[in-house]
Formats: sequence, C-alpha cells, structure tokens
Amino acid sequence: MPWPVNQIGPFYFLSLSGQIEGLKAELEVLARPGVAGVGLWNTGRRGRPYTVRSEVDAQDEGQARDMYGAYTQLIGADPVPIVWLNLALGYEGYLVAVLDVRLLDIRRLGGATPGLNPPSAGFIACEWDLIAIPV
Repeated sequence: MPWPVNQIGPFYFLSLSGQIEGLKAELEVLARPGVAGVGLWNTGRRGRPYTVRSEVDAQDEGQARDMYGAYTQLIGADPVPIVWLNLALGYEGYLVAVLDVRLLDIRRLGGATPGLNPPSAGFIACEWDLIAIPV
C-alpha cells in the first residue's frame, strides 16, 4: 500500500500530526451595562496560528540537515498548499503561511527502512507553526 500524501508546500512527509485549523468566523461579543443579552459582530473569516509535527526519512543525516534548511526558507514566504492524509485543503479556499519551523530530531537509522527518500538511513522531525490565509 502506498504512503498517504502529507505535504506542506513542495515538501512531502511520512506523517503530519496535530490539529489543522482552517478559516473560521471571528466573532466579537458586544455587551453593554444595563442591557440584557449580548450582540455578536462577525468581523470576518480568519485563520488562527496552529502547530503540526512532520516526520520523514532522509537519505542520510546530511540530507536531513539540508531538508531542515530548505524548510526554513518557507518562513515568511508566500502561502503554500497543505495536503493532509491525501486531502488537499486548498479546496476550502485557503493556503498556509509558515510562521516558524523548529527542529525536533535528526538521527541516523540503522538498517534498511522503507520511506520516501531511499535508502532512508536518516530521519528528521520538525514542528511547524502555520496559519491559514484565504485565497
């Protein structure tokens, strides 16, 4: 069975975990002293920052370090598409902007392991801070 597609921009991952947040209505509660009830003011649909964790194999530890450097080039760049478990989330009318990428782990894997980047002798895990941007 092929791996499910998990992708941020041009980068593919074995897994993306976390809670993905799209665009949501942002409401402001209006209340006045002495007046019963509240009013709601819809200020528009906006994204809220959220964090996901990516994991992927690499050819070796050196390629894993290079991959991290490439990931950081997305910080502050134009918004990119995101795919989570084969579901391209752009159909919902948004892309994601990368706010930050943090390196969690780079390690050497022993023996042959299946993955996206044969011979899969390395591994990299990162946390990504993202925010949905309407298109």
